[in-house]
Formats: sequence, structure tokens, C-alpha cells
Amino acid sequence: KGLFAGVGVSGPDGPGNVTNGVMVAILRPRSERKKHALQLMREAREALSTIPGLEARVFDMSSMMGGGGRGELEFAIRGNLEIDELDRLSDQFMARLAERKGFVDISKSLKVGLPEIRVIPDREKCAALGVDARTLSQIVQAGIGGLDIAKFKSGGHRYDVRIRLEEVFRSDPEAVGALFVRTKDGGVVELRNIARIETGAAPSTISRDQRQRSVIVAANLEELPAGEAIAIVNEIASEILPEGATLRFGGSAEAFLESLRQFGLAIGLAILIIYMVLAAQFESLLHPFTVMLALPLAMVGALGGLWVMGMTINLFSVIGIILLMGLVTKNSILLVDYANELRAEGMETLEAMRKAAPVRMRPVLMTGISMIFGVLPAAIGFGPGSESRAPMAVATGAGMFSSMLLTLLIVPIFYVTLDDAVVRLRARLRRGKAAPEPIAHAR
Repeated sequence: KGLFAGVGVSGPDGPGNVTNGVMVAILRPRSERKKHALQLMREAREALSTIPGLEARVFDMSSMMGGGGRGELEFAIRGNLEIDELDRLSDQFMARLAERKGFVDISKSLKVGLPEIRVIPDREKCAALGVDARTLSQIVQAGIGGLDIAKFKSGGHRYDVRIRLEEVFRSDPEAVGALFVRTKDGGVVELRNIARIETGAAPSTISRDQRQRSVIVAANLEELPAGEAIAIVNEIASEILPEGATLRFGGSAEAFLESLRQFGLAIGLAILIIYMVLAAQFESLLHPFTVMLALPLAMVGALGGLWVMGMTINLFSVIGIILLMGLVTKNSILLVDYANELRAEGMETLEAMRKAAPVRMRPVLMTGISMIFGVLPAAIGFGPGSESRAPMAVATGAGMFSSMLLTLLIVPIFYVTLDDAVVRLRARLRRGKAAPEPIAHAR
């Protein structure tokens, strides 16, 4: 549908790096093309891999929201190590990841061996002529890289005035030595007379993380869940990282680990609140456990549905599971509440449940089936972005289905069993209190 290309665009490898380029392809709607986005990305990787010397990364822009911009999986190897050692470790890490299935577009932030020109001033000559290092750097910056010196206004617009030598005077290292530097007495001298010009190779940048040298390794994932990928990275790190080197996940991987921690906290709070509300409603500390039995029954369906459909536990499926926590308990509430009403009228526990289950089966089935059909379109995948919403719908629908069926079978059994256990325990406690204390007779 559309294509945009740019060179020197600011990105994770630095602002305006001329060795980097970006190309953004906007696809047509899913209904207007025959191939899935993942298939097109796979074909793009195969086509770009045939270009010698090109290092290309292909990824879905929407999946990079909130990440570091380098890839779906991003981690930093850090430690008080030499640059060469970090480069060796990162290369070894990349080689090990390439052997595993599912890791593509593997790259690193450290680029060692990039050509550079070094201007090394002669301190004695510079001091004699009154030229400091700052003056030298400004001359080189203005002549080779360019320097903004003023602003020009015209027609309500403001333009930067930038000075820079023409390309013919800055196209080779010798041009740097031909630059003129003004001395303290107002004269000029060529740069080569007061400084030594050398060519060499060095890393493009030296990154630090928490005051330690670091190198970022990134990769995209192809049909590999993020949790499994993180486990593989930790396994490789335990095998090859030396003492003093550590691993820290960043970008999308860090967000994934944080979401898992938040998910556990949210589930725990949801269960606690559900128990407190049910305890107040039933005025009992035991009956809420009967009602909350629907929660593990729903998780069986939710996780099973995701597994059958080949989906993973992600942000959307987690939202569906949290939503499920509040929905499935209503089936048990309908059943247990009516059984308690019948027992209050004088019925025995077993008889009350035998009568409550058939009566409440109809509303349980009606509400459960209506909820399943309500999320069915999203689970099947209609409309743009349906691939992202489908896990939430599958988790909710499958969990509601398993809870609806198992609640009618297992909750009555658990209700009767728990009540009988409570009755026996109370009877045993009463017999223990009623037993007379032994009297000792002295002879």
C-alpha cells in the first residue's frame, strides 16, 4: 500500500548514523492480500539475506511499541570487562542463539573496527602558538562535519546557517591536515603542522549500563514464545558468561517479565477480593471456597483453549483470564445460594443440592452460552487486528465453557462433601467437650 525509505534516521544505534537506513512498508488490509504479515516478513528476510555485506532486521512495527526498537528480544551483557572481551562474548552469544530455532535478525549494538580519523595534537607546538584542543576540535567539526553559526529568517520561516567545506576539500584524510587554524597572534597555520593525522579502527560507541560497560544483543522471534526465548537466553548465559559479567533484559523482554509479575499480583488481589465479597454475602468462611472452586475449573479451559489454538500467554490472554475470574464465580453463586436457601427451610444438605442443581442448571447454561457466543467473533478473528484480540477471546470463551460444565458436576459434590466434613468435625468437638474429666481416687 505504501513504502517509505530513509538514510541516517535517528534510531537505537545512534542519531543520524549514515551507515543505517530504514524502510517502512505499509501493508494492504488482510482482506485484500493473500499472504499473512508473518509470511511476508519471512520472505523479506530471505530476499535481504542474499545481499552481501548487508545486515538487515525485519520486524512488525506494532510489536515494538514500548520496546527498545532493536528487536522483540533484547538483553544487555554488562560487566567491568574490556571491549574486546565484550565483543567476543556477544559474538559467542549470537552464534549460540543462531543454532536455536526461532531466533532471527540477531544483532548487537557494539560495532568494533569502524574506520576513523584521529587528530593527535602536538602539545609543545600548540602551546607555543597558543592553540588549544578545543580550537582544533571546532575547526575539524566546522570543516568536516559542519557547524551551525546563525539563523536566517525569511517569509515567516527560520533557517539554520551551516558552514562546511565543499565535498572536494573533505573527501579524504589529507583534507583534514590541510585545514587552517588561527594562532593567538592572529596568524594561521595548517593543522598538519601542529597535529598528527592517523587513520585507524575503533568501536562506534561504548555503552554503559549502571556504570558498567555493556553490549546489547537483540533478536526477533519467529514462532517462538517470549517466555521460552527468555529461558533459552538464561540457559546460554549460565554456560558462557564469566564471573563478573551479568545479564539484564530490556525492551520488550523487560516489559514481558514485568507484566508477568504484575499478572501474578493482579490474580492474587482478584482472588482475595472475591473471597472477601463471598464471605460477606454468605456470612460464612467455608462456602466461599465452594464458590471459588470454579476458578481452577475455568483455568483448565482457558489454558487448554490457548494450547489447542496454538496461542501463548500474552498481555491480551492475561486480560481475558483476569476477566474470567469475575465471570465464572456467578455459576457457583447461583447454585450455592439456592442450596443454602433450601437448607434454611429445613432440607438436608444432599436433598437441597439435588433440588438446586436442576433448577439452577438453566440460568447457568443460558448465561454461559451467551457469554461464549459473545466472544466467538473475536476468537475466530474478524476485522483488522483480530490476531491480537483473539487470545483474550479464546481464554475467556474456553474458560467459561469448562467452568459451565464442570461447575454443574463438581461443585455439588464438593458442597456436600465439605458440609458433611464440617458436621462431623462439629460433632467430634461437641463430644470432646461433653466427655467428663477423669477423677483420681486415692486409697
